[in-house]
Amino acid sequence: MEIKRGQIYGFVGQNGAGKSTLIRLLTGAAQPTDGEIELFGKTGARDLARVRSRTGCIIDGPAVAPGLTARQNLEVLRLQRGLPGGKYVDEALERVGLMDTGKKPAKDFSMGMRQRLAIAIAMLGDPEFLILDEPTNGLDPTWIIQIREELTRLNKEKDVTILVSSHVLAELHKLATVYGFIHRGQMVEQISAAQLDERCRSYLCVQTDDPERTSTILEETLKVTDYRVGRDNLLMLTDFIDEPERVADAIVREGIALKSLYVQGDSLEDYFSRLIGGVERA
Repeated sequence: MEIKRGQIYGFVGQNGAGKSTLIRLLTGAAQPTDGEIELFGKTGARDLARVRSRTGCIIDGPAVAPGLTARQNLEVLRLQRGLPGGKYVDEALERVGLMDTGKKPAKDFSMGMRQRLAIAIAMLGDPEFLILDEPTNGLDPTWIIQIREELTRLNKEKDVTILVSSHVLAELHKLATVYGFIHRGQMVEQISAAQLDERCRSYLCVQTDDPERTSTILEETLKVTDYRVGRDNLLMLTDFIDEPERVADAIVREGIALKSLYVQGDSLEDYFSRLIGGVERA
């Protein structure tokens, strides 16, 4: 597994595949029995312990002190990490919408509020590397969007590297720039978002009894420029996915027999299912 500086790494796997175990190894919550971990170019146990101060994490759910307020939780950690002044606490609370919780202890927070506090704790002090295990658990749709936008901003503006493990693959697809797929403790594939989008790209697939004339109709009548020819002369268009009837009408009006017309494409969930299905059959 390789995560490069500046990436948002989407970590995908079934329950029990090894995602949380690997995150615990990265954060020092567990020790490896074999292999090597390199973090910020360091590998030794002493060096790893030192550079982990440059990371922030959520692991195994929100780790908050239930009797303390949101501000008190962050103040304790600020002092432990040696961060000067209170600005870091204010910034973290502002990012997750917990500035106005006052004296309310964390034990009285909703699940979503506790999760937002956990995210604030992970972001405290602007770490260079964020390690987030299921960060959107318990969040309502509005906060899922706001947290996604905040993570994207940190990545683009401050070059923060982010590892995100999530079961909400549709949401992960809106955030990640790179993906790692793990299955039964083994890394199956690492792929960029651009490569994944190309593999999951949706096409309007057209098959006729005269593919050559059909290509001419696509280009000259419908002004289609982005298409390719697949197996068995299947024409695959990225245009008119929402208007297949226009393509059908143009072809049939020219006396060409239309054999099939359908939309084909994978979601991230479909791709992952196919990927691990292939591994299990191998």
